[in-house]
Amino acid sequence: MTGSANTLGAAGPGSAVGDFNTLSFLIHQAIAQLHTTKLCKVVKAPYDRQGNPLAVGSASIIGFIDVQPLVNQMDGAGNPTPHGTVYRLSYHRYQSGTGSFITDPAVGDQGFMTVGDRDGSVARNTNDVANPGSSRVMDAADGIFLGSCQGSIAPKQYFSWLTDGWKIVDKHGNTFLSNGSGFSLTDLNGNKLISDSNGWHFTSTVVDNTGEITRGKGTGDQVTLGQHTHSDPQGGNTGPPNPGT
Repeated sequence: MTGSANTLGAAGPGSAVGDFNTLSFLIHQAIAQLHTTKLCKVVKAPYDRQGNPLAVGSASIIGFIDVQPLVNQMDGAGNPTPHGTVYRLSYHRYQSGTGSFITDPAVGDQGFMTVGDRDGSVARNTNDVANPGSSRVMDAADGIFLGSCQGSIAPKQYFSWLTDGWKIVDKHGNTFLSNGSGFSLTDLNGNKLISDSNGWHFTSTVVDNTGEITRGKGTGDQVTLGQHTHSDPQGGNTGPPNPGT
């Protein structure tokens, strides 16, 4: 709520009219002090309990990050005050038991942090049941970064689900594609490995389901291992290889 043109502040003209309005205003002000979820930006990449940086993609224990809430605080006069840095936040990783899909936060990532209702610092440090570390309630210091929800940079390497399979691409252009026909692996040099109903394709070489090998498949110098012939010094060509010898 805002005041009249001559009065600045959170209270409005009716905030002090009657016990109900007065109590409602006080409750409103108390609720405004609680933190629930916040849009924020990562300002320090993951680090361990000793403050040492964690290598990107390393199979390490989940660490901590520092974040900057993105939505400014506003006073009754409409003046903004940016939030300070929230230090040593936990972050979410897709992990179950000893299996994990590691995609830890990076500096500049923007996402939501959700805030615990009590001080969970002791439980986080011990990884066990513990009493609250203090009497603080719904404080940003007990937040957990849930991952990116927006940003201005498109991914350069990714895993994506498709309508007919999935695809993995790294930042160099190496691609692993799986679909209803089989799978294909293409590297940045143009080399390909393809699996389909005809067998295995290694760039321009095919190994079919019977084990037959054809080199130069689809090119002008195609040669099939089990059917090829050679020039015979005595004239003409030799017959194809005899698989029994």
